Amino acid sequence: MSFRFLNNHKFTPFAHRGGSLENRENTLDAFEKCISIGYDYIETDVRETKDGKLVIFHDEDLSRICGLQIKINQLEYEEIKKIKIFDDHNVPLLDEALISWPHLNFNIEPKPNYKLETRYTNLLLFLLQLFLHCYYHLDYFLSQQVFLVSILQQV
Repeated sequence: MSFRFLNNHKFTPFAHRGGSLENRENTLDAFEKCISIGYDYIETDVRETKDGKLVIFHDEDLSRICGLQIKINQLEYEEIKKIKIFDDHNVPLLDEALISWPHLNFNIEPKPNYKLETRYTNLLLFLLQLFLHCYYHLDYFLSQQVFLVSILQQV
């Protein structure tokens, strides 16, 4: 069986975490730098805070980025706003990125907070929440594409 969309032989570059090798990953500044050199597609990660806000952040906790041994899902967004990552950046809300660049295409990898035995159910709920969150920004969706991607490993 042939799929027409697989016949696209053009190369489409994605800036992984906003160009994480050259920039401070998953920051609005990193996204801006990637856009300035011509990227139209950015891969990023989204996590949910304790109070249900969707933030752009890869790791489960803050240890690698700023040395704090606390998980994103244990903090409310108002607490996260006070924390500087990479010494001078804030953890951005997903809304900030979506609204800031209406011409940009985002490849969003949801990073759900799930226990092993409920991983599929929670992942589906998180994806649904993310979809509904984006749906309510319908004017945004009329002008751009968002891809939701997730990779589950079998245990």
